[in-house]
Amino acid sequence: MLSNLLQDLRRRLSWVRFTRVAAELSSFHRIQGSKEINEAARYLRDVASDAGAEVELFRFSYSDPPNWFEPLTGWWVESSELTVIEPVNYLVSSFETVPTSVVAHSPGGEFEGELIVVRGDDLPDALDGVVLTRWGGLEKYLEICRRGAQAVLFYRDDAPRNAVPYFSLFPTPSDVGLMKAPAFSVSLRSVEELERLIRQYGRVVVKGFIKAGYVDRAEGIVVTASFGSGDAEVHLVAHYCHPAGMINDNVSGATALAELALALGSTPNANQVLGVGRIRLVWVPEYVGSLHFLRYLSSEGEIRRVMHAINLDMVGERQSVTGSTLLFVRPPIHMLSPQEAVTYRVFREVFAGARGFLPHKRLTGIRSKVINFEPGSDHESYVAYGVPAVALISWPDRYYHTSLDTFDKLDQDLALRAAYFSLAAALNVLSTSNAERILNAYRNLVAGMDVLNVIDDDLLSELRSSLYRDGLSAFRSEGPPLRAVGHGVPNLRRVRRSLPPEEATMLRDNYASMPWFRAALTLTVMLVQKGLTGEGLRKALQAELGTRVSISAFNLIITGLLSINALSLGD
Repeated sequence: MLSNLLQDLRRRLSWVRFTRVAAELSSFHRIQGSKEINEAARYLRDVASDAGAEVELFRFSYSDPPNWFEPLTGWWVESSELTVIEPVNYLVSSFETVPTSVVAHSPGGEFEGELIVVRGDDLPDALDGVVLTRWGGLEKYLEICRRGAQAVLFYRDDAPRNAVPYFSLFPTPSDVGLMKAPAFSVSLRSVEELERLIRQYGRVVVKGFIKAGYVDRAEGIVVTASFGSGDAEVHLVAHYCHPAGMINDNVSGATALAELALALGSTPNANQVLGVGRIRLVWVPEYVGSLHFLRYLSSEGEIRRVMHAINLDMVGERQSVTGSTLLFVRPPIHMLSPQEAVTYRVFREVFAGARGFLPHKRLTGIRSKVINFEPGSDHESYVAYGVPAVALISWPDRYYHTSLDTFDKLDQDLALRAAYFSLAAALNVLSTSNAERILNAYRNLVAGMDVLNVIDDDLLSELRSSLYRDGLSAFRSEGPPLRAVGHGVPNLRRVRRSLPPEEATMLRDNYASMPWFRAALTLTVMLVQKGLTGEGLRKALQAELGTRVSISAFNLIITGLLSINALSLGD
């Protein structure tokens, strides 16, 4: 019966409906903490309700952050203009034409001043003008404000020349009083033209405005739509935030789930056939929404029902244009489970074939790859709460987080295939009787790949082999008594702000050489929850990451987690 349901569903998935929903959803400027993101949530609620799903809304306050995050102030934006007025006159950008041209959470205001170009991160003592500089996050922006800038124009070195990058400040309520300078994002092409004018004329004056502001409290919404029944649940997750007009990140994943709901709703007897368990589609504001939702499920004792999660993030990439590869992102090695193995088996079956979902389309040569756990999306939230979650993410994408992430980069066929995959995998997880056999075969596959990836390093080879062979029991050791204080994802910015000055400087100076640091924070909390400490904890962390972690770096991780109260010392 399940195979018949999947065959019927495959025929009902509609690229026309998918495109219509994608266009509607992308029209909302879905910035976290804003009014429009909640309008988008209500739109998704209506789509799921029209499909006949059991729909629920979970509301949360951005003033009440999840564990180890900072509160976020509410924000709104209506319009903007950025204009060069001397030595020539032309419009650089406006919010109406390029929504990413306003840095998300920028203050409003009007300005006029001489352009000051600042290369790198070393800022002059006084900045009496409009600063043009490389993006450096909230801390760099606040420092620019402290030094008197009237406005700031940010750019990204690695963006396509004509692309206007998407930047977000994510200020806390206490940051807002320091935010004086309207903040814009500009393309490298604009940077080149502005610098050319300075070289030619010696002086450039810009003026403009941003009509935006803050609200004291902001509400977020998680939308869920359920099909089927039973005690066990599989969650299919997608974040629906980000600026208007951006498509692959992550209108593609959110719309894939919406089309899945609509196709299921039109399939006769779908709920009766889905008696093997409950499929819950979950649309979230990235990280904050999923963490709030899981905290709620945990407090209600319902998280025990969630046996697996599949995160769809950037799943509709036109690979020949974006240069991306479809990644199957695994949970941490120590969470290896039958659910992961069964899901990977379905992944191979669905994405290896050449037949497309659209009548005229044959998909050949889809690039795909299995990778070990990496943070960056909502699968991390589920993993942090003990749910063995996988993710489908297309990466790298040359248009990522820019104004050029547009409809021409979208492959509807690949997105529909991702929707089908997520349901097929969920049903197999809920109903497969030979999951242990699949797990044994899958363990051999991934263990061999993981050890092969570090085969030239004897220590890492042995640590990974031990992790697969003996599990975490191989890493028990004596050490300081550590305790994990709850579940959650350590927020890197909060860690940076909470570290003592010497350690904060060490992290800043060495972060570029530790690309794994962000993943190490979440993994360390999880490993401490499993009872590890001391040298055994460091060895297990190296086995998971597949890289050597020095004692000084390990101590920095522990200090950072202690500073945000993710870990505590004591019995």
